[in-house]
Amino acid sequence: MSGMFSSPKKPKLPPTPAPVEEVAVIEEDADVAGRKEKKRLMQGGRRSTIISGIQSALKSRLGA
Repeated sequence: MSGMFSSPKKPKLPPTPAPVEEVAVIEEDADVAGRKEKKRLMQGGRRSTIISGIQSALKSRLGA
């Protein structure tokens, strides 16, 4: 009966997180970024890694 007149239980809140440190932004020159993009496109990107993964799995299964 005493629980009937008491205030509702309040959920405990987690402690406030520590302040986040600022991250330094690294900028690169346009020509450096262009070279990186060109190199990535020449290598084939994600598609070539998927294909090479399939090839290696087939080689290991077939023993070739």
